[in-house]
Amino acid sequence: MEIYTGAIKDIKDKRDYQFSDIAKSLPPFDWTKGYDIEDTIKLNIKDQGVSSSCGGQAWSYYGQALDPDFEEKSAKFIYSQTFVGDGGSAGRTNCDLVINKGWGDEKYTTSYQNGLPPSEFFMERPQDITPQAFSDALKDRGLSYANVNIDIDSIAQAIQENKGCVIGLAGSNNGTWRTKFPTKPSSIQGTWNHWLYCGKAKMINGKKYIGFANSWGVSTGENGWQYISEDYIKYPFIWSAWTMVYGFPLFKFTKILKFGMTNSDVKELQKRLGVIQTGFFGVLTRKAVINYQLSHGLKGDGVVGPVTIAVLNK
Repeated sequence: MEIYTGAIKDIKDKRDYQFSDIAKSLPPFDWTKGYDIEDTIKLNIKDQGVSSSCGGQAWSYYGQALDPDFEEKSAKFIYSQTFVGDGGSAGRTNCDLVINKGWGDEKYTTSYQNGLPPSEFFMERPQDITPQAFSDALKDRGLSYANVNIDIDSIAQAIQENKGCVIGLAGSNNGTWRTKFPTKPSSIQGTWNHWLYCGKAKMINGKKYIGFANSWGVSTGENGWQYISEDYIKYPFIWSAWTMVYGFPLFKFTKILKFGMTNSDVKELQKRLGVIQTGFFGVLTRKAVINYQLSHGLKGDGVVGPVTIAVLNK
């Protein structure tokens, strides 16, 4: 069994936003209904190989869950810019990265080395990120992030309200960490640290559970998803939790947009489609609209009409 030490513990900072302050105005999590991000999207489960890139992996899952088009995000894009020392990354640093530089798409920066799970050296190469990848990532920046209290109800509420939460977890080689239900260490001694994207919360046999997408490939747990109970979710075994408040800044489209128009709505459209934001609906914007329409099973007429608006606003 491998030992993963890719999660670096965050230093407390009083300036962090606290999700508990936001949650005061929100309804508590309803455990009778539960929540499952895969009711909306099936995440592309990755394998981090022998690298310590779990931070990049976890935040890349989160980015895909937040993306209106559910584009697979690159773990390497994140990790190559946030790793420290001999490997590993801190949660706050990963949050800052996706706020300031955005989530890079997997299609522009692959997280696999020659099609195989990557080495640490491969994942630490920011020079592999192209200018196009950096530019494209800017359209997928998060708005804000917050620290979440280490208790199962707070984490479940963050998952539901913000389409996820990333936790820093201490695990041990106790023979359960390839199963659907890994168990907590008997003590904090001899543990390893791991970042995990949580996107599920539900009752199982009368107990509260959080489900997370691991980055050890689809053979782990249930197609890459595992569950830990309320017994596990407490300090010191869970020592950090972050949620991306509001996710991507989604503009709501209301106007019909077409070739030749110039206005702020066109600029928002260009931002969404990754076109240079001029505010003028020209040839490049029309081409991007057609590609978007065809990729979503719509008629590729290049006009942002009621049907296309409905898809953009989902």
